[in-house]
Amino acid sequence: MSVYSRLALLLAFAFLSGCAAHPQDAVVGEWDGGFQVNDRATDQLTGSLDLYGETATIPSQDFHLHLTTGMQDFYMFGRFQLSGKQLVLRSEGFSAEGTDKAQIQMLRYLYFDPKVVQSELGSTITLNRDTANRWIGPKTALGPIHGRLVFAFNRNAL
Repeated sequence: MSVYSRLALLLAFAFLSGCAAHPQDAVVGEWDGGFQVNDRATDQLTGSLDLYGETATIPSQDFHLHLTTGMQDFYMFGRFQLSGKQLVLRSEGFSAEGTDKAQIQMLRYLYFDPKVVQSELGSTITLNRDTANRWIGPKTALGPIHGRLVFAFNRNAL
């Protein structure tokens, strides 16, 4: 084997071993969904879950969660941990916009108290992957409605 062949083989091995797939690669990206009531989508609280993987410029696994009613927006950010078919989101921050209850109710929108949303979603959220490759949270009450968080991978975001 020539020196060039050995060098080419060595470079190919180094490249392939550095590009090995990480388990997080299967979840990194944009997931669309929101808070589903009675296992059906609702326009009450829709949004996205963005998962960012560990790279040279991002030293950790971060997430951003955005939920909106059209009149109110809720933002959470923090770090995630993947363990098999379970995704744990640990919030490091929460913010809300559009909190004027009187105006929201006057326009006949459902009002979500930011303190209630933060208490339900603002610390740790555990999502499980189902057979349809969606992330599904446990049933919970989120202000005036009962349901669960459900997110499906947004293939159009690639």
